[in-house]
Order: sequence, then structure tokens, then C-alpha cells
Amino acid sequence: MVGVDLVVLRLPLIVGQGAPGNLGAMVKNIRRGTYARIGSGEARRSMVLASDVAALLPTLQGKSGIYNLTDGIHPSFAMLEDHIGKQLGKRIRAIPPGIASWMARVGDLIPGSPFNSYRYSKMRQSLTFSHQRAVAELGWNPKSVLEGFIP
Repeated sequence: MVGVDLVVLRLPLIVGQGAPGNLGAMVKNIRRGTYARIGSGEARRSMVLASDVAALLPTLQGKSGIYNLTDGIHPSFAMLEDHIGKQLGKRIRAIPPGIASWMARVGDLIPGSPFNSYRYSKMRQSLTFSHQRAVAELGWNPKSVLEGFIP
């Protein structure tokens, strides 16, 4: 029987130029000056630079396992927003938590609203993962998203 090498890379928020989804929308709205931080922005997220993932791929031949890839920093929303704002020369305004909570409840009443209580609660929760296995077994040595990301 021939063995099969299989590597599963579990990726968090992937950061890079032209990023789609929520990150792309954040950059676009900061660039326009229409973005506002919800509350303090203290929730942290695991993130990884797309260029670091791309650099790792050719080194995986002959490896096997499941690995979380993160930058190990797990920046807060505020840190990411401030970094993007600084790069684009834009100031980040903030909506106080009480007003944001009220806006989310109003959004609950509007079908298809982009901002509602569910999304508000997700934005206030941290979601981080450990990349220590990738560091130990794959030699994973990523850059900080905040050092490597230029919107």
C-alpha cells in the first residue's frame, strides 16, 4: 500500500491587496471615509498574509498533517483599522457601543440589513487560533499582518 501525504491548512482571515469580503469592504470604506469603528474594536482575530501562505506552499511536499496558519499576533479590529487608516491617510471614527447596539436592534427589524444584532455580537467576540504546530513542524515563520499589509 502506498502512503499519501496530505496537508490541510486551516486559514483565518487572509490579508492581502485586493482582499475580497469583509476586509475588502473595510479597506474600500476607509478609503472613501465612510467607515466607522463599532465600539472600542478590541475583539481580536487570527489573520495571515496571503504572501506568507503562498511562500509556504512549495515547502509542503512530503509533509502530512493539519495546521493552523496565523501571524501569531492576532490583531484587534482597532489595530487593523488604525493600520489601514494610517496607510491611506484616513482617520477612523468610532460609534459608541450603546449607539451601535441600538443600530443593530433597528437592523434586526429590516430584512436583509447588513448590520444587525447577530453581526454586532460577532464583531465583539475574539476568534484566535494557535499556529504553534505549524511553527514546530513546518518551520512556519510569518510576518505580522500589521507590518506586511499595504492596502
